[in-house]
Amino acid sequence: MNLATGRDTIVLEGVRVHNLQNLSLEIPLHQLVVITGISGSGKSSLAFETLAVEGQRRYIETLSPSARGLLDRLDRPDADRIESVPPTIAIRQGTHRAGARETVGTATEIHDQLTLLYAHTGVILCPECTTPVESSTSESIASTLENATGGLRFQVAFAVSDYEPDTSQQFERLSEDGFRRLAVTDGPPHSRTQVDLDRAGEHDLDSAWVILDRLVTGSTDRSRIEESIEQAISCGEGRCLILLDGAHDGADQITLGGSTWSVTPWSTGTTCNTCRRQFARPEPRLFS
Repeated sequence: MNLATGRDTIVLEGVRVHNLQNLSLEIPLHQLVVITGISGSGKSSLAFETLAVEGQRRYIETLSPSARGLLDRLDRPDADRIESVPPTIAIRQGTHRAGARETVGTATEIHDQLTLLYAHTGVILCPECTTPVESSTSESIASTLENATGGLRFQVAFAVSDYEPDTSQQFERLSEDGFRRLAVTDGPPHSRTQVDLDRAGEHDLDSAWVILDRLVTGSTDRSRIEESIEQAISCGEGRCLILLDGAHDGADQITLGGSTWSVTPWSTGTTCNTCRRQFARPEPRLFS
């Protein structure tokens, strides 16, 4: 129903537009209406030159004078009476020849808007692991830890393989740079032992983690947390590990030093934390 007139139909009387000769009819509102007829019977005259024009003309009249000045003036269709026409949107069927590289996006002129939308709000999903690939910063990681329960112990670590991919140089480089605490694999899956670097010779360093710092939420300065995370990210080539004391949802659990720890990988780049597959950062040019 048109709230202004109280009618539930569009009323047309004595319409004389192009092929329409004194046409009178009522068209129901808020329903799907199909106008059919032979060529030259006045279908376009009714739909576009009468209904669409009158709906747009009435809508433009509701705008401010300054806004109306920016729009083309529309003449009232030739008719005795037209009532209850709401604002209209008219889309004509035009002849269009698609190019060899044309897509729905370019044809509808929404391609540029979609590229910006995907680049700035899209989420990368790893096709191998089906998990979101998110980019973090030391500040965002520290904020996540600050929101955790106070008094929660956690450790900041990074993988030796990220720090030094060359297995023959790992021990020497760790020793030169002063890293001593390691978490090495210890037989069963998800079981690790913390050892000093000098006693790690019999273990596989390539799968080991360097324990950089041990902290407690709520009692450690934010600056120290960020500093430790930044160092771990720098040593881990953009990746680090946060070990939370106890079992936590959404994280892998390991046994370290007889206690259960939840391991959460973080990355400052677009790298899957599970399979390490790298992705390009979303940019509009990727969707060209």
